[in-house]
Amino acid sequence: MKEIKRTKKIKYLFFQSGKILRKKTYKLFLKKNKVHDLIKLTPQEFTSASKKKIFFHFNLQTSVHKKKKRYLLVKILKHGYSDRKKYIHPILCPKIFILVTCMYSKNFVYFNKIKQEELDNSLLIKKNIKGLKLSILKKYKKILSHIDDKTKIKMGLSVTKLIIRKKIEMQI
Repeated sequence: MKEIKRTKKIKYLFFQSGKILRKKTYKLFLKKNKVHDLIKLTPQEFTSASKKKIFFHFNLQTSVHKKKKRYLLVKILKHGYSDRKKYIHPILCPKIFILVTCMYSKNFVYFNKIKQEELDNSLLIKKNIKGLKLSILKKYKKILSHIDDKTKIKMGLSVTKLIIRKKIEMQI
């Protein structure tokens, strides 16, 4: 299946603290924090990740995650969306980040090839294939609103194994 771009090239990150919205240059933020990229998580996923040492993270089709690279987990306060023409940035939490290292990443993995170990050590509430499908559909409902659910399921997943290094408190 052809790869679908989930987002446009991001120039800025938006962080909200109280009623104040701050805009940070994406590349400078990554360089300053010495990380390869951000992994944006729902509040529920972020809370679950903060309680684990090792976990698996799922995305639709592909991810930019690379072995031995460092990433910052960040909590999404308000989801963004895309409809091919328009891209609305998510609003992120500026207070607590979690530094992780990627152990491995696999792209274009079909649902029937997901291992039980990956489900058991994931951030999912329901640790089975049905729960994973529901989670993926919910996650990409707004971002890929122009693609029907059946097609999204057929697209496959990326599976990333992450190890938590430490929690970081920042003032942005």
